[in-house]
Amino acid sequence: MPFDTLFDDVVSLPPPSQGEAPEGGPPLRKLLPAGGGVYLLTDAADRIIQLASAASFRRTLAARLADRASEQGDATTASASRRADLRAVARKVWLASAFSAFETNWRYWRIARALYPKRYLKMLGFGPAWFVRADVDQPAPDLVASKIIGPPGELTLGPLPRRRDAERLIAALQDAFDLCRYHAILQQAPSGQPCAYRDMGKCPAPCDGSIPMDEYRAMLRQAVQFACGDRRATLERWDEQMRAAAGRMDYERAASFKQRIDRTRTLDQPAFAQMRDLRDLDYLVVQRGSRPTRVRPFFVRRGIVRPGRETRLKDLPAHTEDWLREVRNDAGEPLAPAAQKEAVLQEVSEQIWLVSHFLFKKDAPGLFLRPNECGSAAVLAERVAARFARPAKDDSDPAPDAPGHEPKRE
Repeated sequence: MPFDTLFDDVVSLPPPSQGEAPEGGPPLRKLLPAGGGVYLLTDAADRIIQLASAASFRRTLAARLADRASEQGDATTASASRRADLRAVARKVWLASAFSAFETNWRYWRIARALYPKRYLKMLGFGPAWFVRADVDQPAPDLVASKIIGPPGELTLGPLPRRRDAERLIAALQDAFDLCRYHAILQQAPSGQPCAYRDMGKCPAPCDGSIPMDEYRAMLRQAVQFACGDRRATLERWDEQMRAAAGRMDYERAASFKQRIDRTRTLDQPAFAQMRDLRDLDYLVVQRGSRPTRVRPFFVRRGIVRPGRETRLKDLPAHTEDWLREVRNDAGEPLAPAAQKEAVLQEVSEQIWLVSHFLFKKDAPGLFLRPNECGSAAVLAERVAARFARPAKDDSDPAPDAPGHEPKRE
């Protein structure tokens, strides 16, 4: 694969015997940019040695490429000399600059995915997010926990931090909306043998045809819409029905509505704060740029991340209108037909994992704004300027030096 399609620049390294500087040229530190990002070391045949990220190319690579031969006998460098002698084999450093933790992770993901298609997931600095998929139109509709989003036309809720959160969501919706708990029995409809939940009045038993499957699908859609939408109207209706039942001294029915209300309080916990219909997973992400007075926008549309052009803070009023147009464009449009393919769904899911990694943080660097949170272009410009008016260490440093991946040379 041509590395120049993945990286911004390349620096050639002299053999160790020639010292740090080729042909009397500047030392390595002066050949490297001052910032950080993602780097790749290759040998004379352009075989991969190491892929990693660094907050500072100069500091990290000066240490990683130190001449081990000159360190022999120095007790203070004993641990360093036990590391692989990259300086002896490395001949090129490929550089992809990044100026925030978000950008570093995004660029590392893209590069690792291209260079290590079979093992890149183990190399990432973020793990998967989880989703709840609801294929309402299948013969036996169900709620399923998954790390991969569903294809267009299938309802997908998320993102959620852990698998157990997805399972808790499914259980809460099953209890609150009397949904089927045993999908294997539902698949036998209308000839299935009802389970104990029907006898307890906690399932309408579509499995044996007690209600039509279309009616059950409507119940499932209502549950999903409740989870990702405004729940107030439904909760108020249940509360009224609970009070009315209690007024009639129908305490069993009143208790049933109280249990529904109590069960749905699970969704008020922090793990569910970012949950929505993933067709609405649109964000404007603003991060620190190459200088303290510059920022870079990233447009997240249906989970797909696209970087925008770096902008000076003083020029924000001339650009925020375009930012809003980009992040709000085609709202509600489904993914392209190509997204039906498993590989495309996997790639989109991984980008949602990346965005979710920062959404789940208490103090995510930069700004993560949903389209309805941006306000007007003028308001957005003022908000971005205020957020980035002073350099913040956690924003300007792309990421702590990462060990990266050191596979056998290929």
